[in-house]
Amino acid sequence: MKKIIIIFFIFISFKLLSQENVKEWSYSKKIENSGTNKYKYFFIDKDIYRYSNGDLSDLRIVDEINNFIPYYINEGFKEEKEEYITFSARLIKKSVEKIKDTAITNTIFDFQVFYEKDNYGVNKVEIEVSADKEFSNQIEIYGREEKSDWTFITKDTIYNINQYKKNSFDFNSVTDDKFFRIVMLDNKDNIDIKNLIPLLNIKEMKYNSYKEGTELKFEIKNEKDISKILIKNPDNLKLMDISITVQGNFNRKYELQKKDDLNNSSGNIYISSGNLYNFEHNDIKISNKKIDLSSVYSKEDEFILNIINNNDPPLKITKISAVYITDKVIFENSEKKNLKVLFGNTQALKPSYDIISFKKYIDEDVMDKLNLSEFSVLKKAVEQKEKFNYKIIFNIIIFIVSLSLIIMLVKILKKK
Repeated sequence: MKKIIIIFFIFISFKLLSQENVKEWSYSKKIENSGTNKYKYFFIDKDIYRYSNGDLSDLRIVDEINNFIPYYINEGFKEEKEEYITFSARLIKKSVEKIKDTAITNTIFDFQVFYEKDNYGVNKVEIEVSADKEFSNQIEIYGREEKSDWTFITKDTIYNINQYKKNSFDFNSVTDDKFFRIVMLDNKDNIDIKNLIPLLNIKEMKYNSYKEGTELKFEIKNEKDISKILIKNPDNLKLMDISITVQGNFNRKYELQKKDDLNNSSGNIYISSGNLYNFEHNDIKISNKKIDLSSVYSKEDEFILNIINNNDPPLKITKISAVYITDKVIFENSEKKNLKVLFGNTQALKPSYDIISFKKYIDEDVMDKLNLSEFSVLKKAVEQKEKFNYKIIFNIIIFIVSLSLIIMLVKILKKK
């Protein structure tokens, strides 16, 4: 009899240890379940980033009867090095195009790309020119297959003025075109392209579907020779870059830092620093209004952007926008249509599901992309995180009691 009672208590103890109650969560969003594929996924949105734990440990997927559904997360937020595959290209034709009824002459350069056997596709090109002098010229880039028409890819400016240089151009997506055409628009300086380097940016290709754009709120405080701009990121989004919208010609040094680092006794710590500039005059157009954060993917809730004005008037910034990287949640198809994702529980521990063991194979499958809707407040969120995690303490106590019971059971069995 004693043995049965002890085993019963052990069972109950471990049951309590692993049990979670959906009433402990503060928020939910409906998952629009559809499609026929075995696995499904959705991207985490701003609401979840804002109200969930920083490590997403409180994320749970549940059905209509509150059964927990296993999942894993593909992080679009990793500190990975840029990795490029470089292909070769050969100039096969150079021609001149005179625009009718104008004095404009374009120079056209056609290149053929030679791919490797196992690698195929381009999402970036670098252009090498033979000009030794300073220049700025608009270009258009086109691509095509063996027997197809030219398709427009992008339009940008190539330049080399003072210490500022731009000769590389990113595409919005990967193209497997075998031929590229570079059109040097209104080529008054007779800029000659001597080489084209096609590139496949592996990191960019991998995270392209994880990118989203947003606008950030900001406050400007102009001091004697510096503008201090408080940039707000209340959703703790994983920022890939920050861009400013401002008119006019300028060239200013900047320093971007976390707000918390302002009072750091060891000195200023900058996330990024460099130059923001814009100059447009006649045929010259050079610009850089973007701060690249792709090497750090900062997700602070507030930043300080210091712009050094010296004796110039402050810049009239009208908008600050950003590109951020989301995370993808993958789970197995459920026959239950009414699914939702729970978040907002500071006491929740990160779950461990078997499905992560098969991630390598699941990622290769075709999946259904699902959308999130209907944000719901399940209970009033705790304003401040509790000083102690009482759930952890409770679990430790249960574990100690269970372990004591096991030891007691072993001793009883040995006596018999």
